[in-house]
Amino acid sequence: MPIVRTMKAVYTDSKFIPNEDAVNVWYELLKDLDAKVVMASVAEYMQTEKFPPFPADLRKATEAKFLSPDEAWGLVSNCLWSVTSRERARKEFDKLPIECQKTIGSADALYTYTQGEWNEGVNKALFVKAYKPTVEMLKNDSRMSLPLRTALGRAERKKIEERNQS
Repeated sequence: MPIVRTMKAVYTDSKFIPNEDAVNVWYELLKDLDAKVVMASVAEYMQTEKFPPFPADLRKATEAKFLSPDEAWGLVSNCLWSVTSRERARKEFDKLPIECQKTIGSADALYTYTQGEWNEGVNKALFVKAYKPTVEMLKNDSRMSLPLRTALGRAERKKIEERNQS
């Protein structure tokens, strides 16, 4: 595994990834990520940090990048000027980045934005308030492997079902 060899060459402490079992654990924790992206993240990490990384450090370094709240609102605001019908709302909604889509919720919700009295400041404030936790959730999701996200999703759905049955 070239990534491990690279890190071992820089972080020479024998406790850092000490044996084949440790290599296998690292591999399992990072195998869902693109190897080139991880290698770039390792190189960046080694140039800026003096202590060895944990798998979580590398997952965080490879997490998806998201628009700032102002950039996201700019896209949504521009998009709203094109929305003249529910059909047009669906087309415009599909063009938005995932973080904007998750914040708005649906094309119907996007259409609803255009139906009330328009107040740029209020609408922006409401969007930004919802956008920040949405991006945090997406960042957390991007740090986890798909099997872990799936397992957590199942556990959350089970918890909701149990709560609804009580």
